[in-house]
Amino acid sequence: MALRARDLTIREYVNIVSPYVILLVLGAVGRGTYPDTWRLHKILHSFFDACMIAGIMAILIELFSANRLIQHVADFLAGKLIGLGLPNKLQQEINKIARTDLVVHNYFQTYSIAKRNDEKFTVDVTVSFELKNYAQASVDWVPSIQSQILYHPEFLHLEYGLADNSQILSYDHETLINKVAIEPGSHAKIVKGLKEIKIPPLAQDPNAHCKVTWKYRLVHPEEFTDITAFGKTTIGATIRIDAIPEGYIFYASQDPSTKHSPDGITWQYDNVFFRKQYINVWCFKKET
Repeated sequence: MALRARDLTIREYVNIVSPYVILLVLGAVGRGTYPDTWRLHKILHSFFDACMIAGIMAILIELFSANRLIQHVADFLAGKLIGLGLPNKLQQEINKIARTDLVVHNYFQTYSIAKRNDEKFTVDVTVSFELKNYAQASVDWVPSIQSQILYHPEFLHLEYGLADNSQILSYDHETLINKVAIEPGSHAKIVKGLKEIKIPPLAQDPNAHCKVTWKYRLVHPEEFTDITAFGKTTIGATIRIDAIPEGYIFYASQDPSTKHSPDGITWQYDNVFFRKQYINVWCFKKET
């Protein structure tokens, strides 16, 4: 994440520009107080002018140009060090992952499935997670969720806020209804118009993170597949089935590292999921 001037605190501004401000002030004072009648006044006036110009230029370079140069060099080195020998486009994608600022922890998703009278299922899903900011400055973030119109999604509840219980925001079903829109060029409903929250960096507060809980409802056929696609880098995830009609089986995709609980209702993943990776779950009838 590139450093932005608006991300700096007053103390950081002072630390960065104070040497150059001193140089600028000394030049201005010397230029204004050294008399024209004294010896070497032309040379010294030129020197004081140079000090003022140097102070101004240094401030501009330090706050803007230097950061751009550093970011450019960092991107160049990342391309040489990450995925050496791979195609440039692939290196760029790896570099994007390596520069991830916001990371999801403790991702937990539950399903509660009930049979309807029309041979379909009502599927209630609850998702909770913690979002941590690994950047050097605070990040403005807003939750987002979408689901295919085909499954008649209802967004029931959303709550998010910082771990210290500040900036807690909550939306009920009636409020979320007015914030649902159709994603242009797709057949998906998306929630828009939510308020941003400012997540402080872990470097500033090791306990800082944003807690998020989503609850939504879908309508599926009796046998269905649901995909949990991760929008951000996610460290670890848990899937649990809380309720399912008799005669049906719920199953989640797994690999050798997945821990499947003895009671068969929980799947724990210790993997790291990058953006656009996913977990599949299935619901189907038991064989008779």
